[in-house]
Amino acid sequence: MKNVPKLASLAVFLLLLVATAITGFAQDNSGSIQGTVKDEKGAAIPGAEVTATSPALVRPQTTKSDSDGRYVFPTLPIGTYTVAASQSGFSTTKKEGINLTIGTQLRLDLEMPVAGVSGTVTVTSSAEAIDTTSSKTGTNITERFIDTTPKGRGFNSILTVAPGVIFDTRAGSAGGGATGTNGNNPAGGVGGYSVNGASGSENAFVIDGVEVSNVRNAALGRESAIPFEFIREVQVQSGGFEAQYGGATGGVVNVITKSGGDQFHGEGALMFSNSLLNSRVRGFWQRSPTNARIAEFFRSKEDDYTDLYPGGSLSGPILKQRLHFFTSYFPEFHRTERSIPFLVGPRTTVQRVTRHFGMARLDYAPTQRIQINSSYLWTPIRVKARRTICQRVAGSLRQMLIPRRLLGLQVRS
Repeated sequence: MKNVPKLASLAVFLLLLVATAITGFAQDNSGSIQGTVKDEKGAAIPGAEVTATSPALVRPQTTKSDSDGRYVFPTLPIGTYTVAASQSGFSTTKKEGINLTIGTQLRLDLEMPVAGVSGTVTVTSSAEAIDTTSSKTGTNITERFIDTTPKGRGFNSILTVAPGVIFDTRAGSAGGGATGTNGNNPAGGVGGYSVNGASGSENAFVIDGVEVSNVRNAALGRESAIPFEFIREVQVQSGGFEAQYGGATGGVVNVITKSGGDQFHGEGALMFSNSLLNSRVRGFWQRSPTNARIAEFFRSKEDDYTDLYPGGSLSGPILKQRLHFFTSYFPEFHRTERSIPFLVGPRTTVQRVTRHFGMARLDYAPTQRIQINSSYLWTPIRVKARRTICQRVAGSLRQMLIPRRLLGLQVRS
């Protein structure tokens, strides 16, 4: 009887874990590959062993073709795949460079020639793999495109490359100061994005199967605009998407984060900008306030600011072909100083904003048919402000800490 509370707690934990897994699985953050294995004359080859390998997989996945030669890999993480088919009496056929993006169902037919001697036929091309099963319209922004395209720090800065997507402050909340959509500042977003003319409140933002849109205005908060160092692919769906996104009548932005592999990889970066490296606002001539006959040149004074973006990433295996990890931390440090002259002396205001962007992800494959993905995002925002008058502290110090944590779990089988 003493163990009843412990068993009840364990049962509740398992139920929550399963519910989280089902929620993550319901979202569209994977793809599939299917097709038919045939010989040179077009006859189906039953019982052929088909293997899919990719750096995105913790371990290779294997299946067999049925009596009609059909095979299917129903749920695969996005990435570049190599698909091979083997059968006794036939040469092994291998197709490389198959690019699987979010939500696609690729059809890839494999042709196996009769082998007089042992051999392998390798085709390096992804042109034959096409998705003929879906009617949705969307744009997949791949990691390669992200690396070669000018952009900002958050993934939202590249959404306008998708057809029909425009940045419009009227389509959502761009205000709210330095913080995000949490706490007492529900209006603080990164700006409105209109998809095919819809308002910003009609969009849905999903990261690793978890929707991060604000529940009050559907805006994307600053704390959820994660940097590109965390991201493998972004998909912008503008129409024809599944019923699971029933709350979105504008567009669906689906973000997939990076994962580890069987090799260790690391990255370090440091970006810096300040007011001295950027030009000031262009000035103009205007009439003098004291004498309308005299023209004077006016240029508004710019704030002194400094932006610092350090960070690093590390990924690799914990157990090869079993358990992989990916971890990254890219904070943002912003300092803005504004000085306004008054008759009693200058008044200076200094604001410091620190945005933490941390991420950890685990990919575990206990068997060939089961892969578990779990990701954790840590994105608090801290704001400090100080006001001085005549170089003396006037007693104004404000701190604001807005935490944001996101946990996602997905089970594929």
